[in-house]
Amino acid sequence: MKISIQWLSDYIDLKDISVPQITQALTDIGLEVEAVTSESSLPFDSTGIVVGEVLAAARHPNADQLQVCTVTVGPGEPLSIVCGAPNARQGIKVAVAQVGAVLPGDFKIKKSKIRGETSWGMLCSEKELGLSGEHQGILELGSNARVGANLAEILGPGDSVLEIKVTPNRSDCLSYLGVARDLAAKLGRTLREFKGIPQDAQGLLDTAPHITDTQPLKVSIHGESLSDRFVALVVHGVAAKPSPDWMQKRLKSAGMRPINIIVDATNYVMLEFGQPSHAYDLRAIRGGEIGVRALEGPETFVTLDGVTRSLNQGDLVIVDGEGVLGLAGVMGGAASEVRDDTTSIVIEVAAFSRTMVRKTSKRLGLQSEASYRFERGTDLSRLVQVALRVAALIKGEGVPLSQESLQGQVFKDLGLGPISDFYPGKGSPRVIALRLSFLRQMLPQTPALSRDTVIGILGRLDLKYLDGNEDRLVFQVPTARHDLEREVDLVEEVARIHGYDKVGEQIPTMGIKPNLENPIVEFLEDLRTITAQRGLVEVVSFPFTSEEDYRSLGLSPDHLFWPQVALQNPMSERYGFLPTTLLPCLLRAAQNNRARGDFGGRIFELGRGYFGSSKDFASKKGSEGWKALTSPSSHISFKAREESSRPQERLWLTGVLDQPKVQKKWDGPQQAVDFFMGKRLISEILGAFGGAFGGAFGIQGLNWSAPQGDDVPWLHPGRSAWVMIGQTRVGYVGELHPDATVRWQGEGDAPLVFELMVDGLFKKLQKQRSQGISLQHQFSKYPGISRDLALLCEGALTHGEVVAALEGFKGKRFLESWELFDCYQGPHVPEGKKSLGYRLNFRSPDKTLTDPEIEAEASQVLTWLTERLGVSQR
Repeated sequence: MKISIQWLSDYIDLKDISVPQITQALTDIGLEVEAVTSESSLPFDSTGIVVGEVLAAARHPNADQLQVCTVTVGPGEPLSIVCGAPNARQGIKVAVAQVGAVLPGDFKIKKSKIRGETSWGMLCSEKELGLSGEHQGILELGSNARVGANLAEILGPGDSVLEIKVTPNRSDCLSYLGVARDLAAKLGRTLREFKGIPQDAQGLLDTAPHITDTQPLKVSIHGESLSDRFVALVVHGVAAKPSPDWMQKRLKSAGMRPINIIVDATNYVMLEFGQPSHAYDLRAIRGGEIGVRALEGPETFVTLDGVTRSLNQGDLVIVDGEGVLGLAGVMGGAASEVRDDTTSIVIEVAAFSRTMVRKTSKRLGLQSEASYRFERGTDLSRLVQVALRVAALIKGEGVPLSQESLQGQVFKDLGLGPISDFYPGKGSPRVIALRLSFLRQMLPQTPALSRDTVIGILGRLDLKYLDGNEDRLVFQVPTARHDLEREVDLVEEVARIHGYDKVGEQIPTMGIKPNLENPIVEFLEDLRTITAQRGLVEVVSFPFTSEEDYRSLGLSPDHLFWPQVALQNPMSERYGFLPTTLLPCLLRAAQNNRARGDFGGRIFELGRGYFGSSKDFASKKGSEGWKALTSPSSHISFKAREESSRPQERLWLTGVLDQPKVQKKWDGPQQAVDFFMGKRLISEILGAFGGAFGGAFGIQGLNWSAPQGDDVPWLHPGRSAWVMIGQTRVGYVGELHPDATVRWQGEGDAPLVFELMVDGLFKKLQKQRSQGISLQHQFSKYPGISRDLALLCEGALTHGEVVAALEGFKGKRFLESWELFDCYQGPHVPEGKKSLGYRLNFRSPDKTLTDPEIEAEASQVLTWLTERLGVSQR
């Protein structure tokens, strides 16, 4: 919202307040000023436009309507200037355009002869200087204006335009009156109101001699939810002529293009009140009626911008007795627009449904200044006042009607026709009670917040005090403030105006009690760490799937793992279900990696699968052995657990190991991932919780069994196994079925997949410790650091001898593992020698290691190997 300081001054006295002070005050009350643009008082290069004093003014010898003025503009000889202005006289100070100056319109001032007398410049009117439309006389300056000074210096800095960020809840501040009301409340100034224009139309409708006897338009709202109020005012004797200069200037400052007085007046009042209105040519209103309805069927319609638009059933439209006139709250129609020969108009002012305006505007991709305001809410109480204000501006003949000039004005001479006000749902205004005790609790240590202070602050914001006692105050909320709904909203209003900087600081009082974390949270973190330390990378996949994904796995609709929870509003058919198993999501990620040339990836995800209600499980294929899935779900809330129809959630640890395990290298062939590698991985993950499930936690009986029938049709029947703990099935591991492999990735070796039901694992671990799971520190949560070590040794030295020496290293503190990554013999290596490259991996169980600690132990390793094997560092 762009706010002109000069325009804002119509509603609040800002003479003694600087622009920076105004900017700070607005920002303090939540109307953040994002930019300030200063405009010159003269809208052109003022070089050569100076202050002059008329020393003498004599009648032109050859023209009765002209005068020859002697004007001084500072040091040097006075100028002789011919002037036709009636107010040119001795002693006044005026604006003088000297020879060489250029006025607006590229009007160059030259030495000229007028009726035989030489003129050395021009005495300028306000119109000639581009200040206003006044041209009846020359501009008279104050007596203290310094002769010879540039006119721009005397007129001052000109206007400043503030760009204010208005939050969506403050629709009332999408207007000058709304911003002025808040600023006046903050500065303690009086807001100037429109006392000459009534807000309510009832008195005008009952006894109004200035309104003509013409039959009023019939106004209607076809549907209670479409519009709360609809006002139509007929105005006769208008003309689509240019608007006055002052109005054009103000509209331009707001970023609007002036068109004609009728359109400009509606835009001007929209900026003034925040209430859009629209002017129709009276000749285009058919059947003597106008109203609003929801469109009953598809229709095409040409809007004001000349575009033919396809309207759908339910779109909100303005209609007359025969058809559509405009898109309600968005844009008018081309057939009813004001034309050059228009003499009578209908001013329509309404309060439309915010939701319906938003839907129509969004669907058509058509947002206007009007729709922007309607979507956020307008002031229902001022519709008649807005209509009359628009009429006054149109009939004002170029006079900038300020608040003072409107006081007591009667519209009997403005050519107004009938006014119609359809207001079916007049409801009670919103009332909110505010407790001072609650206010002081919310704003602690805030001085001067007495009862009278609070009433005064809210009163300046147009909240009417109704009743109350020493603690409880009751206020009526103005219809413009859609954001005030609760008691705490009034607290915020008091804080805004009183000043957030005056709110005292107070540390909240709270009891310090231990907050016991859900044991499964620690277990999940440990499970992530263990799996990552086995060389897998955690991913977060896109959590939606399709039925086609599960067909690719070989599932049928009657299988337990067929997707069962559909999205009500999916982004596309491709992503219409929540997954039962995370396997399709991870296979899609591996497929994307392969498409980018990244093979051999090892990824895992810890996430949720979603199943139907437990009572439906028995009829599904593959339900045998998955009894753990039918147990109460791990919903956090008790209410969710008790609802038998609620979808069941299950936690899965799912992994995909893509092919190959080892790429073909100089020292060996390519190695494939196989089923036995998967069994070893599962054993290591579960073994970290206590010695292959036989340790301190009482987890016993890790075993494997072959899948039967259609339990897991996506696994290779001879290279897969159930993961069992006792007789409880907690997961599976195996190679992807060849058919599923072709459907997912085409030709190539099948990836290894596994999935563990975390809920079942956790229940086994909980048997030993009900308060949580503490691991035996067989792994560390801290990052590992590696160092490469190249050893120059005898050619007969074997890798096994080096490993034996490393295993016997007595100074081991952080050395965790090692691997041979290079073996070289050739140039730059002495005859009979070879180079062995080792990567040493260091990790601490309780901290992050530093470089000095790593370097110290790596140096000790080198010394140890040198002493034991006679090697040296290459």
